[in-house]
Amino acid sequence: MGRHRSRTAADMLDRVGGFVTDYRGLDRDSPRPLLKEHLSWADLVVSLDKNGHKRLPDALKWSVPDEYGFCDPGLEIRLSGLIENIKEYKLYQS
Repeated sequence: MGRHRSRTAADMLDRVGGFVTDYRGLDRDSPRPLLKEHLSWADLVVSLDKNGHKRLPDALKWSVPDEYGFCDPGLEIRLSGLIENIKEYKLYQS
């Protein structure tokens, strides 16, 4: 499958968490590759895999296997903890 974790996380953070979001990929062949200018407006960057953990050292790290379809219920359950962590982070930063 692939390429659905970040898209689903962005959708959930917008829909459930009320955050302004975007999603990008780190792979060279990503249809939406991450560029430096994408990071300039972000208050928080989230990495969902070990590759991103290494390449984005300041990101919030949340390991989620890339084995789900877009908005798969199992993926949304896994990501619900991420949303709670981000809400707590935002409260702490306020």
